[in-house]
Amino acid sequence: MFTLATYNILHGHYEGLILGNVSALIQKGMDIICLQEADSPFETSLGKHLDANGLSSWKISSTHHGVGTHLAFVRNSSRVRLENTETLLLPTTSPGPIQRLKF
Repeated sequence: MFTLATYNILHGHYEGLILGNVSALIQKGMDIICLQEADSPFETSLGKHLDANGLSSWKISSTHHGVGTHLAFVRNSSRVRLENTETLLLPTTSPGPIQRLKF
């Protein structure tokens, strides 16, 4: 069994707060932390934060497809191993910006 948390980090705004919260989740025993809206610059900061805090067993995996679909997984690699991963994009059901216009 493993523990998992999800966290929408709003593109990494409030970086210090988010990094502190990720550390708190790790201290609480999470094995996997899913970060929604994790843009590439934040992932770099997160990697540096993990290294600086002696969390070398924590690894970052991510996917970036289009606008607003950035997802990162931070996992304790000593407890969770990734194998044969694949990114599946679901069809969009919400209208695009043109369809949302009202005349």
